[in-house]
Amino acid sequence: MYHLYNRFLQLTLAVAMTACLVSSAVSATPVLVAYQGRLTQPNGLPVADAAYTVEFSLYADSLAVTPEWSETAEITTERGLFVHMLGSVNPIAPALLSDNMVLYLETKIAEEVIAPRTRLVPVPYAYTAGNLTARDADDSLAVKLLNDAHKLVLFGPTSLDTSISLQGGVVGDSAVILPDSSINSDEILDEPGITTNYDIDLIPLSTGIMTDLVTVTIGIPAPGYIVLRGKCYLMLSGTTGANSARIQIDDEQAGVSHYPHFTQAGLSGYVNTGTNYFPISVIRVFYRDAGVHTFRMEGMAIQPAPAVAEAYDHVLIAAYYPTSYYSVRTLLQEAGLNPSAVPVIIDRPGDSTSAGQYFDVDLRDNEIKAKSRD
Repeated sequence: MYHLYNRFLQLTLAVAMTACLVSSAVSATPVLVAYQGRLTQPNGLPVADAAYTVEFSLYADSLAVTPEWSETAEITTERGLFVHMLGSVNPIAPALLSDNMVLYLETKIAEEVIAPRTRLVPVPYAYTAGNLTARDADDSLAVKLLNDAHKLVLFGPTSLDTSISLQGGVVGDSAVILPDSSINSDEILDEPGITTNYDIDLIPLSTGIMTDLVTVTIGIPAPGYIVLRGKCYLMLSGTTGANSARIQIDDEQAGVSHYPHFTQAGLSGYVNTGTNYFPISVIRVFYRDAGVHTFRMEGMAIQPAPAVAEAYDHVLIAAYYPTSYYSVRTLLQEAGLNPSAVPVIIDRPGDSTSAGQYFDVDLRDNEIKAKSRD
């Protein structure tokens, strides 16, 4: 048994349906409608990546027996996702869309009808898109579609001031069809993205040196911010004296401790030498240029043997953001080339590990420098 999740993206559908209905008013050219779906197994997991034979049919209502149109096509899935242009095998007559305000799409795979049918509704006012105009509050012309000239004009403050003019060098087609090399929904330029990794092994921590617990690699299409979040559990045992450990996120292997980006847990004494558990959460923000970058969650023991420090169930998440909305402040051990760096002195009684001079830095300095390079 197959399950299908329909994905008629609103904007995509609006463009496709508008193009269809415009063409019906000006020519008899067959139309195409973009359809995207996700094919899954009964357990919700995507089907194996392969080619599947699918029959698509359009009905006048949800219970009609005889389809108004149908075609059989071979689709290829990737993680269950597929895209098909309805009408690419058997052309859809423009009159089918102009004569039916509502149509229902039925999908059949391996002789199995996937229910219920999907209702297709044309975008509002699509019938008038062939003569599209829009006006400002003062009734001056703002947008005009010149259908016969295959031209869309956007006007400035007055209808005599053309600000943007789009015009094709060839006769318009009945639909917009992107080539195979086009950017798809998985790789839209500069959009936020995420990657994650985990390691459930029990990893012993060494005294005074950072040990990798889990790494994550992320490729970003443009300069931007990478937010890293990590979690794990600490197991401390072996002594009734002091025993603690430190976990942090870093971009250098076996790096030094980076205050305040580490989390330290433990006690100055224990009732016995048994195991004590501590949940750990760490977070850090970097600014990086376009490319592939690797980050790590790492840890180290603070006290030597017989104290024992171990970590397990490590998870590290990296999320990319192409821009900032206000300040992105952090503390660094060196000012670097950041003009916004302000010296900060840390002096906490009983905490010599974090004492010293740091620099309050706004990572937007890097964003400004990246834009100046462009």
